[in-house]
Amino acid sequence: EKRLSELQRLIDMQRDLGMARAQREGLNSPGFGQMQQINMRIDTVLTQEHHLLRERRQTMATFATVTTAGVVTGILLPLALLGLLLGGLTRENRRSLKLEREARNTLRELAISLEQRSRLSEQRRVLGAYAGILQSCENLSEALNVTAEVIAQMLPDTGGRCYALRSSLNQVEALSRFGTETIPSDPVW
Repeated sequence: EKRLSELQRLIDMQRDLGMARAQREGLNSPGFGQMQQINMRIDTVLTQEHHLLRERRQTMATFATVTTAGVVTGILLPLALLGLLLGGLTRENRRSLKLEREARNTLRELAISLEQRSRLSEQRRVLGAYAGILQSCENLSEALNVTAEVIAQMLPDTGGRCYALRSSLNQVEALSRFGTETIPSDPVW
């Protein structure tokens, strides 16, 4: 307010006395010293304000850098974790598929093994029954007929004849036959 009133007084003096005399009077007036003090204080306040503004800008730039780094880290870290998770899932999926293939192969082998076991068990049963029947046979012809039946049961896709060696040891005679022969043979050799 003092400054405004002093400026108004100088303007009035310039209008009433002229420019040159108003400047001389204004330099010698007590208001001029006050004006210089006010101008110095304004310069000091402006300098301090510019300094505070620079500090705030630096603080904001640091804050923006830290915030940007936090956001980038917040984006990259979950992406890295997601990549690790997907890699682990892919490895686990491959391992699971490998185990599944191995399990299928094992099941296939087990089924073959069970089939072989079943076939061997049946063959043992047939051979056990054959041994019992063979002991009750009364002659060679009956024994060879039973043998032909057992061979036909145990080897269903084969064919042939059961021969008996004659006492002269130089001749064999077919006494029974089983299945369909692939290559026909003579009944006596």
